Amino acid sequence: MVCVSRRRKSGKLKGTTKLNKESLERKQRKLNVLRVYNDARRDINTFTPLVMRDAKTGESFQQAEHHRVMQNHITQCFHEERYAGILAPWGSG
Repeated sequence: MVCVSRRRKSGKLKGTTKLNKESLERKQRKLNVLRVYNDARRDINTFTPLVMRDAKTGESFQQAEHHRVMQNHITQCFHEERYAGILAPWGSG
């Protein structure tokens, strides 16, 4: 493999443009959103707060820890081609 310098005699890099701080931050936010959406495609625990809303308040739905554990169990059983069985306390949601 060969490494070639991209510097000109003037000391500037070829093909680079000045990006101000705001545009870099905007791009970073966009990348973070895309990462979350990409993760949501594969993980139900990431997907749920993005799409589910509380019927009374309209706020994003946040799962409790036991919900995440149940979802992980279901996902694991699905990948192992097994049936998932869950017994949860009455009223736990």
